[in-house]
Amino acid sequence: MCDNFLQIVTDKIFKVHQGFDLANFDDKTMQSEIPSFRVKEEERFAVFKQSVADHFQVPVNRFRLWILVKRLNRTVRPDQPIPETEANSSMIAINDKMGNQSTLQLYLEEADKPIIGRLWSYQMIFLKYFDPKTQKIEGCGKLYVQPNGNVCDIIPILNEKKGFPSNTKLILFEEVKFSRFDAMKTTTTFQIQNGDIICFQKEISDREVAEYRSQGYVATITEFFEQLFKQRRLE
Repeated sequence: MCDNFLQIVTDKIFKVHQGFDLANFDDKTMQSEIPSFRVKEEERFAVFKQSVADHFQVPVNRFRLWILVKRLNRTVRPDQPIPETEANSSMIAINDKMGNQSTLQLYLEEADKPIIGRLWSYQMIFLKYFDPKTQKIEGCGKLYVQPNGNVCDIIPILNEKKGFPSNTKLILFEEVKFSRFDAMKTTTTFQIQNGDIICFQKEISDREVAEYRSQGYVATITEFFEQLFKQRRLE
């Protein structure tokens, strides 16, 4: 019986990740920010999930494990959770059916209370905040939204997450891929799917933008990732 390795991305990893996607999936070294786990191919999913619960000290009924897949645009995002109906399936069978990866990659979705079926009708999206003062991004967790919901409805939620007044003006972008960030109008409805990433920052004036740039800083989310993309191409 063979052992395989798999990786699990958590919200803690996402929170401090300074790059594209949820984590650095290109780092294959032992120093990777994504922890690796050894699992037997024939180990049942229920047994593996309990070992994950023990390792991360999370009640087994308060998290789901999502399969991470590489999309056609080369981003890596959560695609679908492993259903509890697979409790007696082997890990290799789950990989063959849902992932088909040499190294199975998972996202650990934690909840404050037992996860119930109603979340299935929502899309799980991820949030990144850019602060031009610190020149850093921060993973602000996830959000569940209705597929046809209004973009403006999440503005108060984003402000609350950062401790801003509820009427603080924000600018939003969808992180589509490494070299593409689409501006999101708050007057439109969501065109999203599970695993999509929304980046946001405070709206700043032209004068503030000029001040940041005069100091050699980037002023916007798009500039931050453009700089990161250029650095990546030079590596």
